[in-house]
Amino acid sequence: MIGKMAIAGALGISLGMALGLQTAQAGVSNAGFETGTSGWVSYGSSGATDSYFGFTPKYGSSFGYVTAGAGLNVYSTLAQTFTLLAGESIAGYVGFKADDYLPYDDKAILTISDGETITSLWSATVASVGDFGSTGWKRFSFTAAQGGVFTLSLGVKNVQDNVQNSVAFLDAPQSVPGPIAGAGIPALLGLMGLRLWRRKQAVAA
Repeated sequence: MIGKMAIAGALGISLGMALGLQTAQAGVSNAGFETGTSGWVSYGSSGATDSYFGFTPKYGSSFGYVTAGAGLNVYSTLAQTFTLLAGESIAGYVGFKADDYLPYDDKAILTISDGETITSLWSATVASVGDFGSTGWKRFSFTAAQGGVFTLSLGVKNVQDNVQNSVAFLDAPQSVPGPIAGAGIPALLGLMGLRLWRRKQAVAA
C-alpha cells in the first residue's frame, strides 16, 4: 500500500483524480463500456471498442482500453470513483497487450484506492508476457474491509522510450454484494426474527 502522494506520482495523474474527488455513485457506472467511456475519467488516450489486438468483450458488445503514450514513464489512465459497503466486492476482467520489446519494458497496472492507501490488484509488463506478448483476459477482485469511497484505476505506460504504445484493457468491473447484502431484506428479517425468538426463549426459561 502506498500513500496519497505516491498514488498521483506513480500513475502520473492529478491528486484530485487519484483521491476520487469526482462524484461517487453506488457501484460502477457503464461497467461494460456499452456507452463508450461515459462515467469514466481518462488521462491520455482511451476508448471503448469491440475488438483490439485480439481481445473481444467478456460480456456485452464492448470493453474499455487505455493506450500508453502520455509521456516517457507517465501512465495513461482510465478511472472511476464509486462507493462500496463493508464486505462488498468489485470484480471484473483486465488485460495487457505489449506493443514493444525488451529492454523497453512497458507496464500496465490496475489499482484501487480509498483516498488514503492504494492497493495493486494486477499488473503486467513486457518482461512478464514476452516481446509483443499478451496476457489475455485475467479476472480480478477486491473486497472492501470497510465501507467508503473507492477509485478503480487502470494505467499503462511506456518505459525507456515513448514510441511504441502498449495497451491495457478492462471489462465488466461490477460490485458484488457481501453475504448479508446479497441475501437481501428477507434474510435480514429472518435473522432479526431468529434473534427475537432466542430472546423470548431465554426469558421463558
